[in-house]
Order: sequence, then structure tokens, then C-alpha cells
Amino acid sequence: MGLVDRVEVIKKNPELFDKEGLINRMSEISQLKSQVEQLIAQNKDLQGDLQTARRESVSDRKRIEVEKFKSRLSGVESDKKANNKIQANKLDNAVKLEVERFGSAMKNAQEDLGSVQDIL
Repeated sequence: MGLVDRVEVIKKNPELFDKEGLINRMSEISQLKSQVEQLIAQNKDLQGDLQTARRESVSDRKRIEVEKFKSRLSGVESDKKANNKIQANKLDNAVKLEVERFGSAMKNAQEDLGSVQDIL
């Protein structure tokens, strides 16, 4: 760092009046430079942490949107299944009604056939 050499030059220079004050200021400047370097390193770390947090936030929002979509899709699927069940029940009822009508028609036809046979 050359600080010792500078201190020696200051101590041996007869033209300087406040040698101790100058040495103290140089020491303070060195300490401040060290603190600035530490703060710069800490700032870089914090920027990295912030970037990671932002990526995680984006990922979380995407995951939430996917879950919301899955929920809506599940609701649509449930509605479709219920609608299909209703349609199947309607079709089943219609078939039963037609079977009953056909049975009644067959019974009436048999009765009519029996009446015709009685007449003949």
C-alpha cells in the first residue's frame, strides 16, 4: 500500500508543520477507502439478492396463474360432467317413455287383434 513509506517521508520532511494531523488524515482516508470497497461489495451482493428475489417473484406469479387456471379448468370440467349426466338422464327418461309407449301400443294392438279374431 505504500503507507509506511509515505509516513516515513512525512516524518522526515522538515517543511511540513502538522505531521501527525497529516498522518491521521491519511489513515482515515485509507480506512474510508476500505469501507467504500466493502460497501461496493455489499451492494453487489444485495443487487444479486434482489435479482434472485425478482426471479422468484415472477416464478411465484406464474405458478399462481397456473393454479388459478387449473381451478377454473376443474370448474369447467365439473360443469361439463354435470351437464353430461343431466343429458344422459334425459335420454334415459326419453327411452323409458318410448318403451312404455311402445308397450302400450303393443298391448292395444294385441287387444285389437283379439277383437278382430273374435269377430271372425
